[in-house]
Formats: sequence, structure tokens, C-alpha cells
Amino acid sequence: MSTHGMITKREILDLFKSQAQLAKLLKLTRSAIHEWTTSNRPVPAEYVLRISKYTGLKPRQIRPDLWPSPVEPTLENIRNRLASND
Repeated sequence: MSTHGMITKREILDLFKSQAQLAKLLKLTRSAIHEWTTSNRPVPAEYVLRISKYTGLKPRQIRPDLWPSPVEPTLENIRNRLASND
């Protein structure tokens, strides 16, 4: 697993028997899956939830830029939220 709990595209693919299996589940071509693995672009956003469903990974592990980790509430955050509701 890479830093900050993010899963690499390679690690996602390794969860499946083959690129063909992942392509079938996502209703894509094998060449589309191959393009993901060879590009520097992240997994397309429209497939993150389906990959999450099939693998049990959290969406933020696949695309933390779209699903950031939840922020733990602090007293300061709570006070600020309550003050903004006045």
C-alpha cells in the first residue's frame, strides 16, 4: 500500500484475476484498463464506487483527492460550527 492509505492502480489490479476480469465487471474493454495502468492519471472517478463495491476498498483509498479522509472533530471545529449558526 502506498503512502497515506492510498492504493495504487497496480494493487487494485492485483486484487482481480486479470485485467479482463476487471474490465468485465466495469463493462469496459481490456484496453481501457490497460490504459489506466500505463498512464499517470488516477482511476477515473466514475469507476471508483464500483471498484470499491467489488473490492471492499474505501473510495478514499482509491481516489483520496475526491474522497478525503474525514476530519476528526475538535473542540475548535465544534465551537466554530456552533458560532456560525448564531
